[in-house]
Amino acid sequence: SNYINYAERGRMQYLHEAGIYCKDMLNSPTPSGFMVRRVEVDYKSPAYLEDELIVETEIVNLGGATFDVNQIVKRGETTLVEMKIFVVCVNPSGKPIRIPADIRQKLEAFL
Repeated sequence: SNYINYAERGRMQYLHEAGIYCKDMLNSPTPSGFMVRRVEVDYKSPAYLEDELIVETEIVNLGGATFDVNQIVKRGETTLVEMKIFVVCVNPSGKPIRIPADIRQKLEAFL
């Protein structure tokens, strides 16, 4: 289950590198945020205490209100876990909404 936490941190770093900050989205004129709606996990090999892990993150699909992310957790060149994360953009009430145009533009730059 820790791998899911590592993936979350990896996605947040990825979004920050794209110039997307969740607090800014929430405080925008059209408040929004991202919520994970589904996770597929394929465990390949265990990690051990004090392992230095790398999380590779890639957006593979961008829809109107959603995007899908492939994430791989590695120790060196060894793949430990492969994950597919399905993310939806929501309003503060949790209702799915279209990804705001400025956020979409930043995400498209990473496709």
